[in-house]
Amino acid sequence: MISEFRRGLSPLLAILIGILVVIVAGILISQLYFGYSASLSHRPAALIEYVDLVRGGSGATLVINIKNAGNVPITGIRIAGDGVSIEKTGLTISPGGVYGLAENIPNPLSNRILSVTVIFQDGSTQSYTILLGPLGPRISEGGGGGEGPEEEELGAFSIGVSERILEIKVAGSGSINIILASEGYEGWLSVSAACPDALLCELSADRVYLGKNDEVTVRLTVTGLSEGAYGVEIMVIDERSGQSSEAYLSIIVGDFHLSLDPDALELIPGQTRISNLMITSANYLGRLKILVTDCPWQGSCWVSPDEVELEKNGVSSAQVGVGVPGGVPAGEYTVGIRVEDVETGHGKSLELRIKVQYFTLDVLEDRVKGFVGGRASAIIELRSAGGYSGCITLSYSAEPSDGISDAEFDQNPVCLDAGDVKRAIFSFKISRAVDTMIAVTGTDDEGVSVSDAFTVMGADFQAYFNPASITILVGRQGSSNLIVTSSNYEGYVEFRIASCPSQLTCSINPTQRYLPKNGQTSAQLVIQASGMGGVFTVEVEVRDPDTGYSKTAPLEVKVSDFSISLNPNSITIPRGSRGTVTVTINSIAGYSGTITLGAFNMPRRTAFAFGPNPVVVLPDGSVTSTLTITVRQNAQAGTYYVTIRGTDQNGIYREATLELRIT
Repeated sequence: MISEFRRGLSPLLAILIGILVVIVAGILISQLYFGYSASLSHRPAALIEYVDLVRGGSGATLVINIKNAGNVPITGIRIAGDGVSIEKTGLTISPGGVYGLAENIPNPLSNRILSVTVIFQDGSTQSYTILLGPLGPRISEGGGGGEGPEEEELGAFSIGVSERILEIKVAGSGSINIILASEGYEGWLSVSAACPDALLCELSADRVYLGKNDEVTVRLTVTGLSEGAYGVEIMVIDERSGQSSEAYLSIIVGDFHLSLDPDALELIPGQTRISNLMITSANYLGRLKILVTDCPWQGSCWVSPDEVELEKNGVSSAQVGVGVPGGVPAGEYTVGIRVEDVETGHGKSLELRIKVQYFTLDVLEDRVKGFVGGRASAIIELRSAGGYSGCITLSYSAEPSDGISDAEFDQNPVCLDAGDVKRAIFSFKISRAVDTMIAVTGTDDEGVSVSDAFTVMGADFQAYFNPASITILVGRQGSSNLIVTSSNYEGYVEFRIASCPSQLTCSINPTQRYLPKNGQTSAQLVIQASGMGGVFTVEVEVRDPDTGYSKTAPLEVKVSDFSISLNPNSITIPRGSRGTVTVTINSIAGYSGTITLGAFNMPRRTAFAFGPNPVVVLPDGSVTSTLTITVRQNAQAGTYYVTIRGTDQNGIYREATLELRIT
């Protein structure tokens, strides 16, 4: 059938069908070609043909020629980094076209990195990096081009702070460095600090450019508004990608606090009182000035000192003084006090309350004198002022508290009518020979108190030796003077040997003396050194015969002496031989002298020789001599005890015993 069909076609028809097939195939092939060629030609590309840096003056001119090497128009150019920010928008650089850019940039110019980004009409970009260095600009391609926007390799960055804890004071400021470091990253970063309401934070820059593998520092200054410990979060965000990093900082804000002790003064007209101002630091350090801001009576209020240094977590103090002039009406008043930081002006205020009273209390004697164990008294005068009437209860305090005892008032309370003047007698026993401060206080039914003070001068005496230390040669005699001085004391005093070591004999002459008021007297202590040498203490008691009050004076007694020792103290020598013994003379208590050595109780037919002899011993020193013993052949064997004696120029001698065995 097919063969029959073929045989039925004419040659012309076959030719026409063949031409038609060729035409259709050609159309399809051409469409594929033109689609492919179109896709090849639609490629964004940029080329930096020329870059130079023309230096001059305080800056330089950056010259860049950028050629459009693709088939997509260029619409923008952005140059950024190291303080440079250049942006050209709204451009139309056709394919094959060249754009010349010349922009001023500031110095310094060494080792700076600039990022050049070319923006195409289709939204894609191509980036280059220009390194400005001493050898001129160098270019490296940073990517870009292609179909559509291409994702950039951002790298990483880190954030650090120079201090983790910042201590400041209220109204004071402190700063830290925020350190931004690139790890392959370059671009613009936004910097922010989240501060609580108690702080005021200020950044030196809130937007910085961080070059690749570079480091940038931003200064954060913090001002304290109120005391406490706070946290500050520092946030850095990449402006392109939104990548962020945080750092945290602790802020301790110090302050100072004020208190008065007492915080209220009760005075009468003509009286002056003091209140203690305490300034306590809470992590605060600085110099503070103190001033009176309000005084009810001009010139009657003051502070001392008016400036103090407050150490961190320390306490400083000052006194606030108030004097009430005569004729001031009764009532309550306030004194205003302010403390300010000299550096920041930060300050605090408080008030001292003043209550004016209407009665006076005076001790008519400033000083009362008496003897230990005796009684004395003072007159207390109470006076009504301004029509005051009421009953006043009297009390007292003593410093030291045991300076007096058995104290009492002859009347208590004392009741005053308007215009009254009354007196009470305060009597007491003097317990110690010291100055005792007595404060007498009158308190009325309303709790208003007035005080006055006087001094009780207790009589006393002191005793000491002159000289306080003596040196006596053993077997000899020495002396020292006992000196007794008066402190408001007048009368006879007795002398008694309180302690005398057994090696000494002690006596004092006289045994009693008259001691004039605020004067002195003396006695002589004689010491006989009859035993061995050494350092001893002798005590003499000085006593008031009426009250038994006494003082003891010590005397150091050095008895100079020397001692003899042998090494060895036992020796064996055969007949017809020799032996040696070392004789050592030691100084005791500073002894010095010339010692002559000798041997006694020697056996017959032996010879003893010292070398050297005599010897000289120095104070607190020692000296040796060699004793040579010669035993003759015809000496009789046995054990003998030989006395080795050293005698000084004063005839004092000391001995040691040598055991000699002759064999």
